[in-house]
Amino acid sequence: MPGSSVLLVGHGTSSPEGTEQFLQLVSAFASHTGGPVAGGFIEKARPTLAEAADQILATGAAKITVLPVVLLPAGHLKDDARAITNYLRRENPGADIRLARDLGVSNEIVACLSDRIDSAGGSPDGLLVVGRGSTDPGANSQLYAAARLVMERRPETLVEPAFVSLAPPAVAAGLDRLRRTGATEITVAPYFLFKGVLLDRIAKQAEAWSAEQGVPVRVAAELAVDPLVLSALSYRLEQAEAAAPNPNCDSCRYRRP
Repeated sequence: MPGSSVLLVGHGTSSPEGTEQFLQLVSAFASHTGGPVAGGFIEKARPTLAEAADQILATGAAKITVLPVVLLPAGHLKDDARAITNYLRRENPGADIRLARDLGVSNEIVACLSDRIDSAGGSPDGLLVVGRGSTDPGANSQLYAAARLVMERRPETLVEPAFVSLAPPAVAAGLDRLRRTGATEITVAPYFLFKGVLLDRIAKQAEAWSAEQGVPVRVAAELAVDPLVLSALSYRLEQAEAAAPNPNCDSCRYRRP
């Protein structure tokens, strides 16, 4: 099923910078794939998912893949991505419409996160991988998987997961645990694609904890528009187009070279 039109699904943010980063990713992915790509947000920003879906429908596309640009899929994505897929099917019943998997925890995303940790500088002996946080336990569990895979790449470094909202452990609690287990220099690695209010909150909480505890803390940048992110999106697109069985592990040696 080569040559699908693609609808990229973004979570949405009130941050103009974060909104612009997503739109840059839409443009970069269109160049990367060479096919028609539109992108819309679940909430808080425009274009909305419905507006982006109508943009794709207006092209008369016979093949459309809905591709979530989301790391930790929770209720919003699980409901809204399915809803927009069904909308496309109703509006264009003769088209081949498919819903791809979220980005989740893949080789490319973990490698990109590792690059951001390196770019933050210093010689950290402690890493705190921080996710959005959710009332969805499945989404939260994926952050623990991401933290474990970061540790696999850095076996001499203490690594802990934390959340900035809705779920424990909080950022300060994660930093406390690293300090208690011997970390003397810490890098906080946000498991986020784009800038936003929560990313700002992570930085403020890390800065306040560092000043109070006297432990140096750096905060790495978000993943943003990166060749590794584009590669991860391409792999999800390939999976959806091939209708291939999903492997039980996106990071295992059996997935692909």
